[in-house]
Amino acid sequence: MRNVDPDQDLDHCGSFGTTNEIIYNPPTDDTALVSAIGDVCGCYLGIGAIDERARVSFGNFFISPATPEGGWMGDAGEGYSDEGSTWCDCAIQISFQLDIAAGECETIYFAHVLDPSDLQVALEATLTGGFVGVSADGTQIDTSGIVEKCELDTLTLEILNAEEYEWTWTPSFGLSADTGAIVFAFPDTTTTYIVHGLSECGELLDTITIIVHNVQGNANAGPDTLICPDDTLNLMGSGGVTYLWQPPVYLEDQTDPNTALNNPPTDMYYFLIAYDDIGCPDTDVVYIDRKPRPDIDAGPDKIMALGTFTQLFANGGETYLWVPGETLSDSTADNPIATPDDTITYLLTGTDEFGCVNWDSVTVFVIDPAFIQNPNIFTPNYDGVNDKYLPNVEGLGVLIDFQVYNRWGALVYDWSAGEQGWDGTVNGKMQEIGTYLVLIEAYDSIKQVEIRKTANVILMK
Repeated sequence: MRNVDPDQDLDHCGSFGTTNEIIYNPPTDDTALVSAIGDVCGCYLGIGAIDERARVSFGNFFISPATPEGGWMGDAGEGYSDEGSTWCDCAIQISFQLDIAAGECETIYFAHVLDPSDLQVALEATLTGGFVGVSADGTQIDTSGIVEKCELDTLTLEILNAEEYEWTWTPSFGLSADTGAIVFAFPDTTTTYIVHGLSECGELLDTITIIVHNVQGNANAGPDTLICPDDTLNLMGSGGVTYLWQPPVYLEDQTDPNTALNNPPTDMYYFLIAYDDIGCPDTDVVYIDRKPRPDIDAGPDKIMALGTFTQLFANGGETYLWVPGETLSDSTADNPIATPDDTITYLLTGTDEFGCVNWDSVTVFVIDPAFIQNPNIFTPNYDGVNDKYLPNVEGLGVLIDFQVYNRWGALVYDWSAGEQGWDGTVNGKMQEIGTYLVLIEAYDSIKQVEIRKTANVILMK
């Protein structure tokens, strides 16, 4: 505890009284400051520090009966206060609470201020123990004396409000100069600099430690990978505290190290910038191989007779799935046997060796088997209706031949392809009314077999 009785007006105006006021006090503020202003002449005294371990108060001419602990805790007895203001002939004081390990030492800094215009400079000097202050790139370094930078960055170090001093920096490694109030610092490893100031007022000495962040090799964009059309995959970035993917296209969130990549239209390179806790960047790249769709072919459409089967053939993939699969011998085979009861379209899903998928389809037309249809009566009376006899083939088949025999077994007609049928005559002579025997031969195009039929036809007039 530091306790001062501010009788600064006495020699000038003959008064012991001062108006004492608590300006700042932690923990509400980061600064501790108590002022005493003379009652008559207005002489000024301030005691303070920019230190959250400090507390200021007024009252009690001496430390006793108050204690440093009582002063710091706000319990220093009657006439004592650690807030507000009052007029009195009393002391002002500052207390510090320190936790010091056995065998260690600690230096604390506070300021006596006699001119209010020097107040801010004096308080800032308490940050570094008499040091007026040093800034790094325009930001004042705190009492720790530690500043952090990225490996390739340069810091502008400037000693503040200390023009009357001659300054020397040691070591000179990583500095643009080893003298002067402003130097440029670019060490590539963590370095502690001793700053020595010399003037008629005395000597100042302090240290500044520049912690260099070497993040090279930290960024990891994940392994090169592939993606299929219309697919989504998650990138696998790591090595930083915050992240940025470039370019941001087709990404859900370019700041998420494991963001989703949605259906890029082509091969892509993505660069991951991984930043550490102070924003130092490192970069890695990942290649995304966008595979084409496999050329899946289900083969040409098929025609089959009811009650038979046909075989399907798939090409272009490594694995297959046919849907529906109920009428197939194996819905996962590349050449299943199909036995549908009706015309059906099968959808084929094919997957290649990369897991990429494409589709095709095939239609199987189911028709009745070919059979010979025989008209059993014809009337060759030249009325333009049913004048000729000609059997026909229903289904997928063709007529090959037919012969007509009379009731005595004599051949009366032998068809030749292209003829329109028997007109009931032999050598231009109309045959008699009656029943004739017909032998018919046809070809079943589906089963690829010949079929025969024996039938009767009646010739009427």
